[in-house]
Amino acid sequence: MILLEVIQKKLLWIYNIIKKIFNMRHIKHFLTNAEQPTDFEYDYVSFVDENENSYVRENEHDYSKDYFTVVALTDGSFVFTANEELDEGISNAVSYSINDGEWQEPTNNLNLNVNTNDSIRLKGQMQTDYTDNVSVMKQLGIGKFIGGTALFEINGNIMSLFLEDDFNNSEKLIPILNSSMYTYYEIFKGSNLVSAENLILPSKTCFCMYMSMFQEATLLKKAPQLPATTIEDMCYLSMFNGCTSLERTPILHADKLESMCYVDMFKNCTNLKHITMLATKGVTSGLGGWVKNVYPNGVFVKSKNATWEIQGDNGVPINWIVQKK
Repeated sequence: MILLEVIQKKLLWIYNIIKKIFNMRHIKHFLTNAEQPTDFEYDYVSFVDENENSYVRENEHDYSKDYFTVVALTDGSFVFTANEELDEGISNAVSYSINDGEWQEPTNNLNLNVNTNDSIRLKGQMQTDYTDNVSVMKQLGIGKFIGGTALFEINGNIMSLFLEDDFNNSEKLIPILNSSMYTYYEIFKGSNLVSAENLILPSKTCFCMYMSMFQEATLLKKAPQLPATTIEDMCYLSMFNGCTSLERTPILHADKLESMCYVDMFKNCTNLKHITMLATKGVTSGLGGWVKNVYPNGVFVKSKNATWEIQGDNGVPINWIVQKK
């Protein structure tokens, strides 16, 4: 009798252990020694969700740590021409590496034949030449990615064009970001760029850096994130003007708009169907013609604190649905 009771208790103990195992929730097995589940050291992580479904998820790649990179989507040619007529004998040039090979000597006129999936890393110490007097302004921007025949996408940290191997050095990065103007003027205008989804534009403060950056890039389908929360006059003026393949904007985070900061930004984006713009202040001075000739129907996401009600080319497109977040 005593033996039977011992066996029953043992069985009950085993049963409870098994029951606890099968009733567990949020079981996670990370292939890493990291203490936090976001600090993965491996490309993939396996886990079990609350419904006991097993998954293998790819760890999100951090493109901010990569050199600015061009990836060919078709066979053809790739061209970059640097603006080189700068003051004090300064000449812009880039070094390049094909398919992670050795870095090549700097050049101010890059013209390469490429095959589909070829990748070209770029780095340099580029500068832009401007003065406060527009009448004597020589050139705007660091150069142009135009003239090649290959379709391409871009990814990585664009600051490798300015700081070479030190593009993640915050001590060197911040002064450049805080003083640069017209930096990317027309850099991809009219180019064969298809996607900039994984391009990193690290500046949280925007001066006149992005004016006409992607203008008339009619093949562009995916825009980069725009993390700037503080913006100045003309910051994004005509940035995506004429990007007829673009259907969705990046989130525009700035709460306060400055004069002409979004003017013509999405003008003639004839397939644009979704905009998220979270400004609550300065709207009347910043949106001139910014959504002229977009798609007739779409969704416009505002800040839940926004009280402005402007409709038409200078506000929310007519016949669009408004949502708040």
